[in-house]
Amino acid sequence: MKYGDRIYYTGDMANPSGWGTVQRINLVSQSVDLGFQDGREFQGIMLMQIGKVYRGHCDPRFVTEAAYMAYHDRA
Repeated sequence: MKYGDRIYYTGDMANPSGWGTVQRINLVSQSVDLGFQDGREFQGIMLMQIGKVYRGHCDPRFVTEAAYMAYHDRA
């Protein structure tokens, strides 16, 4: 994970899905902060919460751009 990487958030009942970018990386806690174009910020997202495989649903809640694109290339 590096600064500027795009992460897809699948959303939930209270928050819409969307694309965020890595704004900060905390190596000690192994977490990142994400910024979204609509102004939302998610802080402290653990790297282990960001999936490398996307299956088209909300598990995992966050996925890499490569995982999202791979899923849609197959579809």
